[in-house]
Amino acid sequence: MDSEKPREIRIGNAERTTALEALGEHYTIGRLDNAEYSERVDAVTAARTRSELSELFIDLPEPTPFGPGDGSAALTPAARAASAPARIPDRREKVVRTLNLFAGGGTVLVFLLLLALGVPMAWLVFILLPMAYGAIRIWAGPGDVDASGIDSAEQQRRRDVESRRRKELGY
Repeated sequence: MDSEKPREIRIGNAERTTALEALGEHYTIGRLDNAEYSERVDAVTAARTRSELSELFIDLPEPTPFGPGDGSAALTPAARAASAPARIPDRREKVVRTLNLFAGGGTVLVFLLLLALGVPMAWLVFILLPMAYGAIRIWAGPGDVDASGIDSAEQQRRRDVESRRRKELGY
């Protein structure tokens, strides 16, 4: 018997189900596209050992089927960040970021300018400007995009595809 060869641990349906759930999470938040998700799902259903499952998650961050010690930990944080989808801020986000930048410092600067110009009741700027910033934020509306950069409608569509696929496979 060869003692240097690592023993291959066989997996069962519970491990496949866990792997499919993890793949579904990655697909839902946009780390995998449709084709890659389908390929990996097929590979999960065909996998017989833990190492075959671990190979499918080597380039993905958590969640993974066997936890952090399954080989994906070998990726550096920079490599994990590079595998995440690039996120482009939308118009609403840019408006809110700008308002956050000027909310404190801008109010103080406007107050000092009004004070230097001798405007009576310049202190009202501390009430009126934050109210204006708040009104613009309300006008900009709630963001419908989460940290992954995929809007909620697309995430729901991906959840439906993922759920349907697992039902087809019996998991």
